[in-house]
Amino acid sequence: MSASEKGSSKEKSNRAIVESFVEEIFNKHNLSAIENYMNPVAGKGSQGFKQFLSAFFKEFIHGGKCRSELI
Repeated sequence: MSASEKGSSKEKSNRAIVESFVEEIFNKHNLSAIENYMNPVAGKGSQGFKQFLSAFFKEFIHGGKCRSELI
Protein backbone atom coordinates (compact mmCIF):
# COMPACT_ATOMS: atom_id res chain seq x y z
CA MET A 1 0.00 0.00 0.00
CA SER A 2 1.41 3.36 -0.99
CA ALA A 3 1.71 6.33 1.35
CA SER A 4 -1.13 8.15 -0.43
CA GLU A 5 -3.39 5.09 -0.11
CA LYS A 6 -2.58 4.86 3.60
CA GLY A 7 -3.37 8.56 4.02
CA SER A 8 -6.64 8.15 2.18
CA SER A 9 -7.54 5.14 4.31
CA LYS A 10 -6.66 7.04 7.49
CA GLU A 11 -8.70 10.03 6.34
CA LYS A 12 -11.71 7.79 5.70
CA SER A 13 -11.31 6.21 9.10
CA ASN A 14 -11.03 9.62 10.80
CA ARG A 15 -14.06 10.93 8.93
CA ALA A 16 -16.12 7.89 9.96
CA ILE A 17 -15.17 8.48 13.61
CA VAL A 18 -16.14 12.16 13.45
CA GLU A 19 -19.40 11.42 11.66
CA SER A 20 -20.26 8.77 14.24
CA PHE A 21 -19.39 11.17 17.08
CA VAL A 22 -21.57 13.95 15.67
CA GLU A 23 -24.49 11.59 15.06
CA GLU A 24 -24.37 9.97 18.52
CA ILE A 25 -23.51 13.01 20.64
CA PHE A 26 -24.95 16.05 18.87
CA ASN A 27 -27.83 14.60 16.87
CA LYS A 28 -29.02 11.87 19.25
CA HIS A 29 -27.78 13.57 22.47
CA ASN A 30 -26.45 10.18 23.58
CA LEU A 31 -23.98 11.35 26.22
CA SER A 32 -23.17 7.80 27.31
CA ALA A 33 -21.54 7.31 23.89
CA ILE A 34 -18.83 9.81 24.88
CA GLU A 35 -16.96 6.96 26.52
CA ASN A 36 -16.43 5.47 23.04
CA TYR A 37 -14.55 8.56 21.87
CA MET A 38 -12.62 9.80 24.90
CA ASN A 39 -9.11 8.80 25.83
CA PRO A 40 -9.36 7.77 29.50
CA VAL A 41 -5.76 8.83 30.12
CA ALA A 42 -6.29 12.39 28.85
CA GLY A 43 -7.33 15.00 31.37
CA LYS A 44 -10.05 14.24 33.85
CA GLY A 45 -11.95 11.89 31.61
CA SER A 46 -15.34 12.36 30.10
CA GLN A 47 -17.40 13.61 33.06
CA GLY A 48 -16.62 17.30 32.51
CA PHE A 49 -17.38 16.98 28.80
CA LYS A 50 -20.72 15.34 29.60
CA GLN A 51 -21.59 18.15 32.00
CA PHE A 52 -20.69 20.77 29.41
CA LEU A 53 -22.75 19.09 26.70
CA SER A 54 -25.74 18.64 29.01
CA ALA A 55 -25.78 22.38 29.69
CA PHE A 56 -25.15 23.13 26.02
CA PHE A 57 -28.06 20.98 24.85
CA LYS A 58 -30.40 22.57 27.40
CA GLU A 59 -29.52 26.11 26.30
CA PHE A 60 -29.10 25.67 22.56
CA ILE A 61 -31.54 22.97 21.62
CA HIS A 62 -33.10 23.79 18.27
CA GLY A 63 -34.44 20.43 17.17
CA GLY A 64 -32.17 20.34 14.15
CA LYS A 65 -29.33 18.05 13.39
CA CYS A 66 -25.70 18.81 12.67
CA ARG A 67 -25.20 18.82 8.96
CA SER A 68 -22.64 16.51 7.41
CA GLU A 69 -21.38 19.42 5.29
CA LEU A 70 -19.88 20.85 8.45
CA ILE A 71 -17.72 17.79 9.10
